[in-house]
Amino acid sequence: MSSYAGYHGTLKLQDDADIGVELQALENAARLTYVDWTLSQGGTDRTLKVYGGGRMSLQQSNDIDEALKGFGKHLSEPAVIQTEWENERGKLIVAVDKKARLKARSTDTLKEITALLPHLDRACTLALIGKCNSRIGHGCPMAEID
Repeated sequence: MSSYAGYHGTLKLQDDADIGVELQALENAARLTYVDWTLSQGGTDRTLKVYGGGRMSLQQSNDIDEALKGFGKHLSEPAVIQTEWENERGKLIVAVDKKARLKARSTDTLKEITALLPHLDRACTLALIGKCNSRIGHGCPMAEID
């Protein structure tokens, strides 16, 4: 059975990284799909852009996820890849290790929440502060909001 899967994002690579093995793994995983990538070198920035999507099996999608995770040890900073599977949007966090992945996920979530705050009414803002306080078990910086 196949479904639509999509990927969109940029991985910032270390300048001296040897990524031949990882590129081959991505090539093998993305074969017969419409997921593509471009590798570019601009000044001191070396990036791998991943984009596209199409109908593929869950195994093909998992193989692409694993191939992208393989670049983790070569990144200059964690990457957030926008994903889609069966019309459900998600994110694939690629980083050097678990700690860096968790920090990147937290930072990305905080950016999303911060972008939404101006659109919330007072009751929603207070509910969010309460949820924050209960999750982290101590004072939330957002509790200062009047």
